[in-house]
Amino acid sequence: MSKFQNIITPERQKRWDGDMSGLFGDKIHIAETTHANGKIRRAESDYKINVEYLKTQGIDPSQVLFFRVTQPTDKPKPEYYWTSDYFETQKGLTREISSKQRKTSIILVSSLDVINSNGGLIQDINDDNGLAVRQIGTGDFDQNMTSAKIKSS
Repeated sequence: MSKFQNIITPERQKRWDGDMSGLFGDKIHIAETTHANGKIRRAESDYKINVEYLKTQGIDPSQVLFFRVTQPTDKPKPEYYWTSDYFETQKGLTREISSKQRKTSIILVSSLDVINSNGGLIQDINDDNGLAVRQIGTGDFDQNMTSAKIKSS
């Protein structure tokens, strides 16, 4: 994990300088989608995460952990947004998750290669100390595919 965390900032700078050969590639656009409750999820765009590139840097994507706060369910549902910063899921996201929802929420723990399997990933803007990502695909995620589920507080 520390090797992964250490390359994020230099790889971002490399991409900002126009180099798409590293962790961050082409800019990808994701069209609007509809939430299960009927609300519209805005269109999004950002740099695609080149997971295969990590292997050239000696980083195994199956050993890089990502986290997501969500409500527990046995039925697969969209779980698009993930972060490599565990503390973001524990202490952040106060606008997105009400105190009532936090009482029943869990933190999913999965690997980068698993969450990448839903059409790939783009960089997301919602993170301070890690890498926030959004799945490109709109398929459902089975919470049983995770490495662990942690009771959120």
